[in-house]
Amino acid sequence: MGLVRHLRPGEIVGQVALLRETLELGDRPLSVVFMGMGEPLHNYDATLGAVRLLADPAGFVSRGGASPSPRRASSPRSSAWRGAAAAALAVSLNATTDEVRDRIMP
Repeated sequence: MGLVRHLRPGEIVGQVALLRETLELGDRPLSVVFMGMGEPLHNYDATLGAVRLLADPAGFVSRGGASPSPRRASSPRSSAWRGAAAAALAVSLNATTDEVRDRIMP
């Protein structure tokens, strides 16, 4: 089909929200793996934006009212980040030919 466009952060998070709702997961922890029909790091800014939204304890909560200063809210020491899920990078080794693939992934 070819690349039409990259997903935006909200679209990525929307997929997770739909999964949570469909499977009735509630507030149970969920691991999210960015992979599939594309390379998430080719869409780095949107992937990082989605990770930040998913890791934010209030990421799925709509709230109004005053908010702390942007500098304070963005600090790693901010209460908004306490208890947030950790993000990790995993690398999958692969190859373009069966011969090389069999050598590196016996």
